[in-house]
Amino acid sequence: MLRLTIPYQIGTLAYLTDLELSTCYASVQQIPSVIGNLTKLTSLTIIAFKFSGRPIPFQIGNLANLRELSIQGCDFSGYQIPSWIGNLTKLISLDISDNNYLSGPIPSTIENLIQIEWLWLSRNNLTGETFNLNCFLPSSNALKIYLYVLSIMKNVSLIIHIPMILKFFTQKNDTKN
Repeated sequence: MLRLTIPYQIGTLAYLTDLELSTCYASVQQIPSVIGNLTKLTSLTIIAFKFSGRPIPFQIGNLANLRELSIQGCDFSGYQIPSWIGNLTKLISLDISDNNYLSGPIPSTIENLIQIEWLWLSRNNLTGETFNLNCFLPSSNALKIYLYVLSIMKNVSLIIHIPMILKFFTQKNDTKN
C-alpha cells in the first residue's frame, strides 16, 4: 500500500479557497492540524484515505467560512463524527458517507448547521437516536426549509425523529398520485 504524507506547508496557503485531497486508498497518518490555518477555505474534500493516526484534526472546526465539507471513502476504524462539526455553521453541504467503521451517534452539535441543504451520512456504522430533524425546520416566520437531501441509508442502528410537519407533507404528496 502506498504511504503518503501531507506536507505541513499546506497550512501556509493563506488564500486557498478550495482544497481536495484524494488518493487511491493511500495510507496517511493524519491530516496536518495546520489545515486550520486555511481560514479562507470554503470547500474541503477528503476522499479515499486509510488513516493510521488521529484522522481528522479538530482545527477543521475553526474553518468558519467552510460551505462544503466532504469526507468520503476513508477508513475511520473506531472513530466517531466529531462534535466540532457543529462549529461549521455556514455549511450548506456535508457528506460523510462511505467511511468504513465510522461509528457511534451523530453528535447533537449537528443541529447548529441551520443552513445545511445536503446532508449525506450513508454507509457508515452510525447508531443512536439523538438526531432530531426539527432543528432543520424553519421558525414560524421563515419561508424556507433548507434541507433538500438527507441520506442515512445503510447504517447499523440509526433512528431519526421525523417532525410532524414533514409527515404531513409526505402524506399529502402521496395522496396526489
